[in-house]
Amino acid sequence: MFSLTKDEAAQIWPEFEKVWRERVPVRACGTPADERLWRRAPTGRRADRPTVLVVDDDDDVRDYAVAVLHDAGYQVVAAASPREALDRLGDADTIDVMFTDIVLPEIDGFKLAELAKRRHPALGVLYTSGYPDTLVRQPIERYGRLLAKPYRAAQLEQAVGEAAARRS
Repeated sequence: MFSLTKDEAAQIWPEFEKVWRERVPVRACGTPADERLWRRAPTGRRADRPTVLVVDDDDDVRDYAVAVLHDAGYQVVAAASPREALDRLGDADTIDVMFTDIVLPEIDGFKLAELAKRRHPALGVLYTSGYPDTLVRQPIERYGRLLAKPYRAAQLEQAVGEAAARRS
């Protein structure tokens, strides 16, 4: 028997998830895998998919989310900080959903969402956090729901789809 630290698990999880989706139609926990995820080759942007801005200061987590959403057919823009996210939002009116970590440098994800919504009122927001105690501070329902870390590819795809549908 062995165990992994949180950092070690975060490093191997994206690769593990990729292999898991491609080869196993039923997950080890017994839940069925979504066949669309493991049978389909990555595709380009589809007209029915919104553009998603992914904001996370952790490179591995951000890269994982970008890869999952890109493989699902979304156009994806990434930002490593709130400042970069606001710059990206200023550059493009085509961003439909912002998927943001709550714990960020400079300002938190709640403040980032508030600033982003001032610029783009129709922007959909989806929060994520690995720190449940941050949720006590603010009501997340104001702009969007929370996707708790760690999340799986299918959960991220579903939550982004719901966030996009709420903004319509």
